[in-house]
Amino acid sequence: GLAVLLHTSAWAYEAVRLAGAAYLLLMGVRALGRPHRVRAPRVPALASGLLSDLFNPKTGAFYVAVVPQLVPAGHPLPPALLLFAAIDAAVEALWLLVVSHLAGRLARRLARPTVMRRAEQAVGLLLIGAGLRAALEAF
Repeated sequence: GLAVLLHTSAWAYEAVRLAGAAYLLLMGVRALGRPHRVRAPRVPALASGLLSDLFNPKTGAFYVAVVPQLVPAGHPLPPALLLFAAIDAAVEALWLLVVSHLAGRLARRLARPTVMRRAEQAVGLLLIGAGLRAALEAF
């Protein structure tokens, strides 16, 4: 649909490209001009990571496509799959605990107003640069 239209119509491609460039410029200017507001996280890091993994469709596809091939011939499939799932859950829980702990420590350091303001300014400049590059791409 849209990809074919953009591929076959030069004016449609230019319109989308310039609209994207304008949006990047707007976001960059906004990032440079607005004061930073610290937002408290609504979901703890561990819960967020766990939900992200549980609702990831690639996890289910992995268990359907790959794990059954690891079960030795002649062994019943359901107990072996449960064992693999339990091992995976334990490894995943340990990984998420480590990552959430480190992310929490890093977040406290990065949440300082000076660091946040400098990061927003850097992102703003990057967005402006990307917007200018996109706008001037044809020249």
